[in-house]
Amino acid sequence: MKFGLEDKALAMLIDTFRKHPEIERVQVFGSRAMGNYRPNSDIDLVLWGQIDEGLLGVVNSELDELPLPYKFDVKFYADITHEAFRQHIDTYGRDLYVRSAG
Repeated sequence: MKFGLEDKALAMLIDTFRKHPEIERVQVFGSRAMGNYRPNSDIDLVLWGQIDEGLLGVVNSELDELPLPYKFDVKFYADITHEAFRQHIDTYGRDLYVRSAG
C-alpha cells in the first residue's frame, strides 16, 4: 500500500495518466505524501507536462468517474504561482507516475 492506497487503486490512477501522452509526471502531495492522511483524506495530485485547461478538465472527469471512494484535487505545476505552495510540493511531493522515455 502506497500513499494509503491499495494496489488496485494505484493501478487505476496510473492507467488514467498513461492514456495522455501530454502528462510527463504526476506527484502526490499533501497528507498522503507526508504520511499523516486519514482513510477519507482526498488525494492531492500535481501534474507536469504539456497540459492545458482542457486536458486538466478531462483528467479531473476521468478521475471522478473511477470506482474509487476518494475526492481528487488536481493541479498543474506550471500554474502554481504561490511560492510556499510550490515549496511544499517540491519538498513533500512523491512520484506516483513518470512517463518512461521511448
